[in-house]
Amino acid sequence: RKWCAQKGTILTLTVETLCAQNWIKTTTPYALEKRNIWYAKIFALIQTPYQKTAWIDIDCEVKKNIAPLFELCENPSGVAIAKEHASRAQAEQTFALIPPEAMSYNCGVIAYTHSSPLIREWAQKARTHHTEFFADQQLFNTLVHQKHYTVFELPSIYNQIHPNPNHEDVVIYHHASYSGQLELLENYRLKNV
Repeated sequence: RKWCAQKGTILTLTVETLCAQNWIKTTTPYALEKRNIWYAKIFALIQTPYQKTAWIDIDCEVKKNIAPLFELCENPSGVAIAKEHASRAQAEQTFALIPPEAMSYNCGVIAYTHSSPLIREWAQKARTHHTEFFADQQLFNTLVHQKHYTVFELPSIYNQIHPNPNHEDVVIYHHASYSGQLELLENYRLKNV
């Protein structure tokens, strides 16, 4: 937070408790608690004061310069995003969390423009249709599919999902698992002791 305050603007957002009745029997209380935060991300995105923004989840480790992200979001949808890791994408299909033909994107790293019609519609649908989707990512993937949005598909180096032992050339390494997050915290603690 201190680093961000020195570099830019700190925005605050109240996380709302969303109705999760449809998901109580199919997931854990821990995941249900995180669901509110996942959806809050969408509303944080639309608060950006900048013409181009890169959302990077807190469990991501930025290893190299991310400047190229800001050029990659200049397309009709105003969004650049990486495909989901294959095993996680398969799980979304297996559990019918997204339509069968939909592409699965990982919403942990998103470069976007302030005027992105996709981001605006995602926020609007999150308000009105969140009970139909377990998480923000499934809503995003369904929306892209149903409305035929074309996004720029980021190379995996901009959102390399844990575990991947060979990630020296990666720009953003996403510790998107419990074990990955523990590893990230341990590495941070060791560097800052």
